[in-house]
Amino acid sequence: MKLSTKGEYAMRALLDLALHGDEGLVQTSDIADRTDIPVKYLEQIMLSLKSAGMLTSKRGIGGGYALARPAEEISVGDVLRLLEGTPNIVSCAGGSMGTCPEKQTCSIRSVLMEVRDAMARVVDQTSFADLASRSKELKLKASERLMYHI
Repeated sequence: MKLSTKGEYAMRALLDLALHGDEGLVQTSDIADRTDIPVKYLEQIMLSLKSAGMLTSKRGIGGGYALARPAEEISVGDVLRLLEGTPNIVSCAGGSMGTCPEKQTCSIRSVLMEVRDAMARVVDQTSFADLASRSKELKLKASERLMYHI
């Protein structure tokens, strides 16, 4: 599965909201600055996420976006399926097996279906709270590594 730019940006925006959501409503321009996403494109993505019930928003002064549910309740899989559809590594590993003459006995298909199922388990079990926690840990480790002593 190849993640589209839209999917990647949506994940980065939701992660930013998970990291900064305790500050109240977050403006699109702030998310765009922190994540290096073009504002106009981000606005379209935020509307898609809001329509799907993942975000709430308030217009006007003091407005912005917030997660509609706790970050623990929004999985990476939810976002990927919304924006990317159901992942298929090859067409025969999806619901349709096409015209493959060995569809019932193909060991390649069997392995690729296992890969698809394993990937689905990982993204479904990973919430944006998990990503926020992981992000904080990675930043802490990176800052420790960059410590210079003279």
